[in-house]
Formats: sequence, structure tokens, C-alpha cells
Amino acid sequence: MPSKPATLIPEDAVPFLEESATLQATFEQLTGTDKPWEVNLRKFKELREKLRRVEKELRETNADKEITCIIGERGMYWLFEEAFETFREKIDETLKKIKEEGPMPVWRYTTAEMLAAHVNNMRQLIMAVAHDIVLLDLLKESLGDNHVMLNREFENSERTVRAMLDDIRDQGEFLMSSVSHDLLMMERCRITREMIERGDVGEEILGYTAEDLRRVEGILDERCKKEMPAYEKRIASMASIMRDEMRKSESAQLIRASRWVMAYSLLGDAPKGFKGQATMANKEQEGLEAFVASREEELGESEDGKKALTAAKETKPVEAPAPPPSQEDEPQAEEEPKKRKRVTGMAYLDRRR
Repeated sequence: MPSKPATLIPEDAVPFLEESATLQATFEQLTGTDKPWEVNLRKFKELREKLRRVEKELRETNADKEITCIIGERGMYWLFEEAFETFREKIDETLKKIKEEGPMPVWRYTTAEMLAAHVNNMRQLIMAVAHDIVLLDLLKESLGDNHVMLNREFENSERTVRAMLDDIRDQGEFLMSSVSHDLLMMERCRITREMIERGDVGEEILGYTAEDLRRVEGILDERCKKEMPAYEKRIASMASIMRDEMRKSESAQLIRASRWVMAYSLLGDAPKGFKGQATMANKEQEGLEAFVASREEELGESEDGKKALTAAKETKPVEAPAPPPSQEDEPQAEEEPKKRKRVTGMAYLDRRR
């Protein structure tokens, strides 16, 4: 079955992160829980102080090294330069696949999978927004007067995440307990059958036909009705809720990545020790922009999606207009390479290490 990226950090990169990280910590180790909706204000402040101590000690002890913090669905990983370069190659492979195939479309997710994706996004966002202010404070001197403006922007990201946590706190436990094995299998059968009918996957690859799946759906339909007579309405309602929440969390991730691109643009060049962080901000923005744009195209425009895509667009380079053709018959012996014009403080940087 052809696969499309469902996340920017591929699953096969996680073992590498776990083996190569100079320091690592899981979400549960950092917050004391595996459920994002249990992270209250006290836990959030404690998380930020832990990260402040980690960054301070790690960078003071390794002042001559480039240090990059990778934040995934499971936890945080601090890499030195050589490990980060290898990891970046894995990210580049995923970005290439996203550009060629597109990310996993929403219609291929079951409700349980959308819930899992949103929960993972929220874990990632909690760690990220707690870490953002810590990193920003480390760059305070380099940013000068821009620090106040950027600090305000990242505080807005934190408020957005808190509001999203309130939503999932109200719905998370209920949604998780409402998706039974039979309901999950019913959705998966329907999605797989639709993939066959769309020509996305062949019956010979799967080893069964669309007709086989219809027969299974009939059996599962009877089971689901016994369990929950109005199960189809329940699934549709839950899917709608999770679709919206998943889109919001992806848009929130794109906005914070774009703010970091802007921050490093204001710096011109990332200070020593932060070059990997600048590169990662660019990679995250590139991948997340593809995810959000795909959702907007598949499901229709949303306010969150439009806001996130606008934030990303504002950090892209503005190309200088090409000069008019020369009227002289004699060609120039040699032309200077055209330089890219950037909007001060908003340029998208594609730094080379």
C-alpha cells in the first residue's frame, strides 16, 4: 500500500534520535503524564524551568559546540552537529516525499487515528512552546530591541496552545473511550475500500477485493449497531471534531515555526551554537506548510489555516525584479550574479552549514 508522510519526523528516524542524542527526555518524563490534557498551568511552568536548566547547563558545558533540540511526538532530543547533519538528511528525504506525493490526506485517517495524531501534535506543541521562550531568552542579547516583539509573538503561541488544551481536556477522555475495536475496523474497511475504488491501491497488492471488504462491513455493521445503535452519527460527529482539532494543531505548529524563521532572519546569521536550530526552523516551516496547504485544499479554507499560511508566506524571500533587457548590441562581458532582495526581518533563510 503506498504510504504518504503523516508527520515531518519519520518513524524510522526515532531510533536514530534515541541512539545519537547527547541528552533526551520523553514527554512523560518532562511533564509527569502521557496525556497532554493533564498538563495544567503548574505542570507547564515546571516544564519550562526544567528546560531552562537543561539548556543553560548543556550550552555552558559545550560552549564550542552547535546544539540543536529536536522536538518529536515522543519527547525532546538534543543533538551535536554531526548527529544533526545525519538527522537533517532524514528530514530532507521526508520533505522530498511530501513534495512528490503530498502528506497523508485526512480522508485516509480513521477517527481514532485523527485523535492519535492530534494528541501527538499537542504533546509536541506543549514541549515546543515551553522551549521557545527559553531559547528566545538565550538569544535576547543578539536580538536586541526585536526580543520584545518576538517574545510577545511566542507568548501568543503559548496562549493558543493553552486554549487547545482546554478543548482536548473536555473531549479527550470521552473520545478515546468511544472508539471501540469494531468501530475502528469499520472505518478502516471503508477507507481501504475507497482507496481501491479510487485506484490508490490494487486488490492484487492487498490480497483481497472491494467486494470482500463490503462483506466484512456488513458483519461489522451488525456488531456496531448492537454496541451503539446510532454509531454512524457518533462516528461522523467525532470525526468532525477531530478533523478540526487536528487542523488547528498543525496550523499552530506552522505559525510557531514561521516565527522562528522570522527571528533568525532578524539576526541575519544564527549565533554560534544555534545554526542547527535555524536550519530546523526552515525545515519545519517547509514541511508544515505542505501539511496545512493540503488540508485547506482537501477540506476547504479555515481561519486557522489561512492565518498559518499567511505567516509562512510573510517570511519567504521577495525576489528583486529582473532588470530590463539591454538595448546595446554588444553583450556584457560578465554580469554580477543577481542578489536576492529580502524584506528586513521577514526573510526566509536557507542557510548552508
